[in-house]
Parts: sequence; structure tokens; C-alpha cells
Amino acid sequence: MDPVTQAEQVLKSTAAELTAPHEAECLYHYLCRMLDQHGCRGHRFTERWAKERRMRGPVLKWAKGTGGCCCDCEVIMNSFGSPASCRQGLLCAEGLAELERPDEE
Repeated sequence: MDPVTQAEQVLKSTAAELTAPHEAECLYHYLCRMLDQHGCRGHRFTERWAKERRMRGPVLKWAKGTGGCCCDCEVIMNSFGSPASCRQGLLCAEGLAELERPDEE
């Protein structure tokens, strides 16, 4: 294998590892972590999280249909905090507490 192809494979593998959802990470915490590190471009991280958990169809339908979410950052801003998001495993108890905490001035 030539060095360029080998380097590309190493970079792809490293990128996949760095952007993988942690084992028990809810969608909210995963999106917070990814958006902080990589910024927002569409639903790429919502799709990645759902694919890893084999929840692709229902999660994407929920994300795109709730409050006009057209990207990952809007999923965070518009969709979380409802009982439905907790029941679907998209938001852990800690994430819900973070969202319910009053803003500090």
C-alpha cells in the first residue's frame, strides 16, 4: 500500500474514533461534545449517533420534525426537555437537569 493511501486510512480511522458516541452517551451530551469540537453542518452528528444505536429512522424523524430542526445545533435548541425525548433515550436524567437549571446571570 502506498504511503498516501495508508495515511488517508489512518486519518479516517482516527476521525471515526474521535467522533464516535460514547457507549452510554445520550444524544444531547453527544451533540454538545461534537458541536463544541467540530461545529454544526446539518444533521451529521444526530445521524451518526442514531446509526450507532440502530435508531436511525425514528430519531431522524423526531429531530427533523420537532420545532423545525434543520441541523444538529437546532436539535439541541428546539427539541430537548420534553418527556418524549427522555422516553426515547435521547436525553439522560443529567441532561434534563442541565436543561431545567435556571440561567445564571
